[in-house]
Formats: sequence, structure tokens, C-alpha cells
Amino acid sequence: MDEVEFTLSDGYAGSAGVVHRSGRMRPATARDEARALSDFRVHLAPGSFLPVVLARVTERLGSLERVDPGVLERLSAA
Repeated sequence: MDEVEFTLSDGYAGSAGVVHRSGRMRPATARDEARALSDFRVHLAPGSFLPVVLARVTERLGSLERVDPGVLERLSAA
């Protein structure tokens, strides 16, 4: 399966005020899920499983150099 391009309606406002809307992600693998399950954040807050997995598979979000679970947790639900 190929990577998927996406566009966020509200985007993510980075620290410099730049709004990042377009991105690319790849399909998740069993390894991504296993690594997320062993992540300390998931042990502390099981609800963080999805942002941890999504951070692993999101290869690009605007011009951000790194997409971490914190970025994805701060996205608007819209």
C-alpha cells in the first residue's frame, strides 16, 4: 500500500505561527503498533496510543522537521 497525502482543515499552528496543513503518512505496520504499546506515554495514559501510532506513521506535516505525539494531540478535532 502506498503513502497517503492529506490536508487538515484547520491545520497545526507551529511555534513560529506558521500553519501546517498538508502532510503525508504511510500505512501502519505491526511493528508501529508494538512500539507504541511499549512507549512510556501509553503506559501512563492509554488514550495516547493513537497519537503515538500516528506520529510514527506521519512522514510529513507541512514544513515541520519532526511530528511527535504532542503535535497530533494539539490538533483540532474539526
